[in-house]
Amino acid sequence: MWNHGIGEHIMAVTINADNGVSSGSAGLKSSADSTGVLALQTNGTTAATVGTDQNITLNATGALTLNVGTTAQRPSSPVVGMIRYNTTTSFYEMYTASGWAFITSSLYNYSVQYLVVAGAGGGGAGHGGGGGAGGLLSGTASLALGTTYTVTVGAGGAGGIYGSPGGVSSANGTNSVFSSATAIGGGYGGGENMPSYVNRVGNSGGSGGGGANSTQGTSAGGAGTSGQGFAGGSGGGGANWAGGGGGGASAVGANNPKNDTGGDGGAGSASSIT
Repeated sequence: MWNHGIGEHIMAVTINADNGVSSGSAGLKSSADSTGVLALQTNGTTAATVGTDQNITLNATGALTLNVGTTAQRPSSPVVGMIRYNTTTSFYEMYTASGWAFITSSLYNYSVQYLVVAGAGGGGAGHGGGGGAGGLLSGTASLALGTTYTVTVGAGGAGGIYGSPGGVSSANGTNSVFSSATAIGGGYGGGENMPSYVNRVGNSGGSGGGGANSTQGTSAGGAGTSGQGFAGGSGGGGANWAGGGGGGASAVGANNPKNDTGGDGGAGSASSIT
């Protein structure tokens, strides 16, 4: 009989002289026999064995229950080889020399946080509207070990050039891409720079561009992309009024208040990713 006491709580482990345990009881089978194998038995059945190589074999037909918890509940001082189920990511994970890694059916996957921001749209020329902000995406991605991922950083769109005729409209920003996340480039701001006034409306994008002021009437802002940004504001409709503000990641651009001051751009979003 071996007893180990902690306070008033006593744990007892019995190794019987016959290298076994009684039917209906639980205990350890002695390793004194020639095989040197240590067996854990419950109800007369060996549940697990520890071989002479110290490898453990589980013999039950049920299941092994692992530790379960959120990302915040990970061990504060992890060691290589730890395995647990992460309820935040809904993945089994293992601690490796490179940190916590997802466990999939075929490969180790690493969990990374990402922030992807596309290029902003260019502002319009000639009582022009503001360019829309590039689309913003953030989240967690599962990256497979040994796989190469291409990262694309989107550039901002060119601003418009005033001319009648000969003007050039502004351009949308370009997309940014990481793994399966694609942030859409911001929409260009409208401009009253052509005789036909075809580009006075703000364009759609991650966030929409603002509409230009135009003597042809109010010019609408472009639409934003759901989950990435908001619409641009509309431009005024008078001879000396200015354009609407471009949309932002968390708010629409302001409409022109029907004066020579442009509408404010939509608010952005803060991120704690460094």
